Amino acid sequence: KYIVTNNTIGSATVAASITVSHSGTTENLANISGIYDATGHNTEISGNNIAGIRIGGTGTAASFYGILVNPALSGNAVVKNNNIGTANAAINHMQTGLYGIMGIDIRNTAGEISGNTIQNINLNSGKTSSAAFAGIYAAGSTGLYLVSKNAVHSISNTAGTVNVKHYGLLLNISDNN
Repeated sequence: KYIVTNNTIGSATVAASITVSHSGTTENLANISGIYDATGHNTEISGNNIAGIRIGGTGTAASFYGILVNPALSGNAVVKNNNIGTANAAINHMQTGLYGIMGIDIRNTAGEISGNTIQNINLNSGKTSSAAFAGIYAAGSTGLYLVSKNAVHSISNTAGTVNVKHYGLLLNISDNN
């Protein structure tokens, strides 16, 4: 089992403590992650702060994931008591374009997502083909998910595009679970 706990990526109190400048324009080729679990094993990610991050540049397609769990994971993922964005240090994605922001993204695994706070996220995405924003995204067909006691709030999108999709919680799980 892998345990990732009590880390700070960026700052919980200082805005733009990490600044990323991106110039790419091809969707899904540039992903920026606070924590990316690529282990493929049982993992617990807890008590982490991911905040104070600013994404800018001339690009239009850099997606951001607060916590991304490897879609090839064969074990269980427990993601609990994490903060993505804080009241004092937002996640600001300033590019105008077709990108997505996912607070927590877990796919094709069994797991628990509980006690997390996703807040103060600002984006400028006109993406309409799939979610421009999801606080929590859980998808797959290989296990049971427990999703409880999470909070998603203070999200803004200034793109002004019609039919942009925003979700606090987006579940895409097959009916055999």
